[in-house]
Order: sequence, then C-alpha cells, then structure tokens
Amino acid sequence: MPAAILNLSIEQGVDYTKTFTVQDALGGVFPLTGYTASLVIKKYQFSTDVILEASTVNSKLTIDTLTGSILLQLNATDTTSVNTKRSVYQLKIVSPSGKVT
Repeated sequence: MPAAILNLSIEQGVDYTKTFTVQDALGGVFPLTGYTASLVIKKYQFSTDVILEASTVNSKLTIDTLTGSILLQLNATDTTSVNTKRSVYQLKIVSPSGKVT
C-alpha cells in the first residue's frame, strides 16, 4: 500500500483520537487480521529522539479488522509531551509475516 501524507493537529494537555483507514488497491477494506501497528512522533524526520510512541502493544493504537481502520487514542498526559509547534510522525503497520508497511 502506498504511503499517505496526513496532517495531525494535536492540542497539548487534552485527549486526542484519530482514525486512520487502510484501503486496498481497489479502495476496499484492507484485511488487517493479525497485523500490529506503531506510531512515533519526533521533532524532525531523521531525529532519533522520540517524543511519543503509540502502538498496539501499549494500547494507544487499536486495529479494527472489520473496517480496516487503526484508532489512535492519546490521553491528556500523552499530548502534554507533544510540546513542539511542528513535528513529524510515522505510522508503521506490520503483517503477521513481519512485512512492514
């Protein structure tokens, strides 16, 4: 699946949710059964300092296999750490066989 560019606007100190919908090449629901996901927010693209990490492991990302969507849920404490006016994020989706998308 091709990468997409989406702007996120996260206000500090408040709860934040965002749903990412993953589609197949024909625009249908992408089968996410068995997949995991992770999202990192950094100040700059090539920075090694991670401001915030969300994943299916820490339950800040939830995969809905029926709708092909990934729900990002951050609480007020999480968003307090996003203290830059501009930052970058990368969402990675990993198949059951380990292929990273």
